[in-house]
Amino acid sequence: MQDNRFGFRIDQDAEHGLVTQEIWGVTTPEGLADSAQALGEVCEQNRWPRILMLVSRSDARFSPAQFIAMFEGFVTAFPYVRRIAYTLDLEAHDTEQMLLDTLAWRHQIKVGFFDDVAQARRWVTAS
Repeated sequence: MQDNRFGFRIDQDAEHGLVTQEIWGVTTPEGLADSAQALGEVCEQNRWPRILMLVSRSDARFSPAQFIAMFEGFVTAFPYVRRIAYTLDLEAHDTEQMLLDTLAWRHQIKVGFFDDVAQARRWVTAS
């Protein structure tokens, strides 16, 4: 039987000023809050300008309003973040992408969406 418990891990890449967070399994409000808090602590300590979010192995599905509220809170708290890449199901998140692009423009942050980790990493670490 497959273990679908929620989990996350955070890795740092000083050479590229990158923090990577991967989440997997069945999401819960508590699990998402814990992972967001952990990511926030790493971002605050190191002021990394790039974030790679690997969420495609989780069941995370947010309404546009939920996603925007999370994104808006994050970029307000960490204004030094300049690039964020997400790996997720692109077809399931098309509406969020359009709305997030609008917010990204407002905050002058580049946001990319990918279904391939290598492609997302190349994009988020590009100059």
